[in-house]
Amino acid sequence: MVSTKYVLVLIAFAFTVIAGKLSAQSITLSEDDGDEWQYSLTAYAFVPLETSGTSEIADTEVELDLGISEVFEVLDFTLAGRGEAWRGDWGVIADFYTVKLGPGGTLQSPGGGSLDVGIDIDQHWVSVLGAYRFSRGTYGPKNRRFSWDASAGIRWNSITQKVSADANIDIGPSVGVQNSLGGTETWFEPIVGIRGAYEVADKWSVFGRAEIGGFGVEGDNLQYTLVLAADWQVSSAISLSFGYQYYSINFETERSDGAFVYDISQYGPYLGLTYNF
Repeated sequence: MVSTKYVLVLIAFAFTVIAGKLSAQSITLSEDDGDEWQYSLTAYAFVPLETSGTSEIADTEVELDLGISEVFEVLDFTLAGRGEAWRGDWGVIADFYTVKLGPGGTLQSPGGGSLDVGIDIDQHWVSVLGAYRFSRGTYGPKNRRFSWDASAGIRWNSITQKVSADANIDIGPSVGVQNSLGGTETWFEPIVGIRGAYEVADKWSVFGRAEIGGFGVEGDNLQYTLVLAADWQVSSAISLSFGYQYYSINFETERSDGAFVYDISQYGPYLGLTYNF
């Protein structure tokens, strides 16, 4: 029987960016336009330089301490976007994230043979939040603008950690033939956030954001994102943002084949491209 631990090591190296929510900001420091709607669309990318924590599947635990190089080796596809719509001080924020990793390979069995193993690693999430800009104004001798907003809503999550082998090969820890470990977990959770932005020069602003979700709902004990970044207004419609993000999640549940746990922390830079209209 191929050791479950060997299989989990592959998952650990593959699942570096799975739960790491990418962050982008579409900051509007313009004056309140009353009944006029303002919109922004953002494409963004988070690059986790280091991932640490614990991954567990079928009651087998692996400690993680991973760099960015392992992620690019197994990344098949990723796409993320964020949209905001504001009317006065009230807004709606929606974002999505999807990633697919394909770290399948060949493992050596204890008997000296080889085993082709398929690893299915996916994550998807979609969130919708209502937002309220509770403070805006100017500061300093040059009357630089600032704003603060708070948001609350709901997020749908889907995480897959699954390992499968040929039907006649046992890779499980329990008695009997077991050719698949893990699976997919989906859940809804509440999410709240706060964001502040300050203009620091012509065409330049800085912003920070904190977002917290989970609160023990459906196995997600807590997940949170902290962001600090700068935004450069390239034109009246286009802006670029770049900064640093810290992300953490503690998700755990029980499946028929044992514990399913993803408890990790990540940090690294991100980039965002925003179109305002």
